[in-house]
Amino acid sequence: MFPGIPNPNPDFNPDEGPEPNANAPFVEAVYRTEDDPTLRGNPFVEALPALLSLSDYQKRLMRQLKVTPEERSMTDVQRLVRLGTLNQVCIPLPRVANLAQSIHMMLFDGYRSRNPRSAADSRNFQRLYAAQQSGELTAPGDHHHASQHSMSLAGVPGSGKSFILKNIGNLFPPVIFHKELGRWQIPFLFIEMPYEGESRLALASHIFTELDRLLPHSNFIRYMEAQRPNAELLLDKALRTAYKMGVGMIVVDEAQNSRSIGNELDMTRKRLSSANVKRKETGLKKLLISASNVGHMPIMFTGTMELESTLTERASLGRRKAGRGSATWQPLSNVAASEDDPSEFDIFMSILFTMQWLPKPVAYETKVGSVINKKWSELFFKHTEGVPDLMVKLFQSTQVAAIRAGADSIDESHLEEALGEFRSAMPIVEGLAKRDEASLVALTDLFGISAIQVAQTPKPLLVTKTATTTRGQQANELLELIDKKVTAKRNKPARRDAPGAGPSPIEIAPESLGSLAHADIRQGTPLVSSPLSSPLSRSAG
Repeated sequence: MFPGIPNPNPDFNPDEGPEPNANAPFVEAVYRTEDDPTLRGNPFVEALPALLSLSDYQKRLMRQLKVTPEERSMTDVQRLVRLGTLNQVCIPLPRVANLAQSIHMMLFDGYRSRNPRSAADSRNFQRLYAAQQSGELTAPGDHHHASQHSMSLAGVPGSGKSFILKNIGNLFPPVIFHKELGRWQIPFLFIEMPYEGESRLALASHIFTELDRLLPHSNFIRYMEAQRPNAELLLDKALRTAYKMGVGMIVVDEAQNSRSIGNELDMTRKRLSSANVKRKETGLKKLLISASNVGHMPIMFTGTMELESTLTERASLGRRKAGRGSATWQPLSNVAASEDDPSEFDIFMSILFTMQWLPKPVAYETKVGSVINKKWSELFFKHTEGVPDLMVKLFQSTQVAAIRAGADSIDESHLEEALGEFRSAMPIVEGLAKRDEASLVALTDLFGISAIQVAQTPKPLLVTKTATTTRGQQANELLELIDKKVTAKRNKPARRDAPGAGPSPIEIAPESLGSLAHADIRQGTPLVSSPLSSPLSRSAG
């Protein structure tokens, strides 16, 4: 044990085996003075960095590699090794800075009622004890404004959610020890929702494992060694242990796993209804929210676009996840907000292009007179559709192809060669480009469950009417008039004025016959396009 550092897990007996994680990193608390009077004097808050401006978050999160001329002149093998560092690059666009500031604010709000020097903290422990004695995750009377401290981040796969969250977490010490108080503090606890979405044991194991990774001499995972473990009690113990260890926020990654999406899309291609979705939803997410309410620990759910339908299908969950920095990350747009500002896609790619390990790096955009050549912008957007993970990997593979070919700089042929490694990603790129019904149904992690319901909605056959009557419209109207008169005549009993007399002839004005003779019914007004189409939709051929 460390001198003066208590064991986080009093149930652990060192005689039973070697001390686990003896070298876990932690820092001793160094306090600043908080400006906000409502938070001043709270050790959990004053041991954390102060809230920053959006521009400061961008500066702190930026991870850009400075490639020197010496590096560009290294051997092929050395440059290929250096290219692997591109995976560590972090380019904090405005949406990243907004998320970082929102998380920082919520972290402070969660600790607001958890001042370890206050009477409120003692009451919190009393409530936890009462809930434990009752055998429930929430005890009677567990209502507090902290129950509103929850947010969500949904996004397409490859948008960088998990990577960005880990980088935001790195702005804070992973573990802080308050020596005077004898208390531990873990600002963020990152856990992953079990894949099957129902296993309380798996979730409890994830929590204990992460606590053991962060804390020295803890060995909480030994709670899982019972011969017949009670899943609910173990998860209850895991969440309460997180509270006692001063967890500031629980970040639940892959939260769309809280229900099994794959079972809803079976081979019979049955229509998906919201009722079926709710029946398949498990109570694990609700249980986590209840537990965070008890401990006043803010909770953040992150996941693919399938997560959105989970959060919005119930009014209570949708209300809780609204505001407070909740966001949905779509692929980066290549459309600029104004003529003077570049698009998100171009900002990202222009920074990437500064990191080239070729002797003669190329410019992202070139200008000839007043014309700007956006060849690289168009090529990379065509093959990535603005998915950041694909953008970085394709840029990396393009450089690898150029280095292997002995080239001094990258060109289109190297990008085309690199595309051979991206066949598995082609359905993603094509789905984002087409956004047709087949893509909406097959790629729920890209478009969400609601997209399936849109795709399965019968398409109305509407006719757009214009102010000017065309020849095609005249022909349609005349044909409709003839059909009505013929039908009416057939349904009317025949009236004979004299033996052998037939039905009265249909009366059509001569001028109408003339217009019909010259009309081309192929020029009639076309049907309205599918409601799934959009300005971004592209023709299949």
